[in-house]
Amino acid sequence: MMKFFKGKQQWNPAKPLKVHHALNLAAEMIVGDIKEGITKHSQDIHGKPFADLQDATVERKMNDPKVTDPEIPLLAHGKMKEVYVRKPATMFRRVAIIGINKRDRLGASVGHQEGNPDKNLPQREWFGVSKRVIPNLQKLAKKMLKKELRYIG
Repeated sequence: MMKFFKGKQQWNPAKPLKVHHALNLAAEMIVGDIKEGITKHSQDIHGKPFADLQDATVERKMNDPKVTDPEIPLLAHGKMKEVYVRKPATMFRRVAIIGINKRDRLGASVGHQEGNPDKNLPQREWFGVSKRVIPNLQKLAKKMLKKELRYIG
């Protein structure tokens, strides 16, 4: 076993780090933040409020009985917020994939994420890692590394 740093920290390079648990927790944190960004904050991943909807869009939504609040962007039918961890990380595949229901909202999701000047659709970057969740992800990474490296000090 090799010793690094002064103190009791030990690390065995032959033993792979068990980071998949932390990756899956991080993915769940990101999913929760995306949902809150749409529903609670009505903000993009940079912390800016979503662009207001056009009057024609609000009128169309007002005539739709399924729409609860026609003036809030990205909440017409509640499907944009249905983000989930599509593939969790494993011990050997250290990537957690976050997805949406492509069948229902792929076109609208991409349209809002990238914007479309031809259709007068402003960019609303709703899908991604926001500034709101980054400090929590950093704390999680630090805690996971301390645990895995058995750092005492």
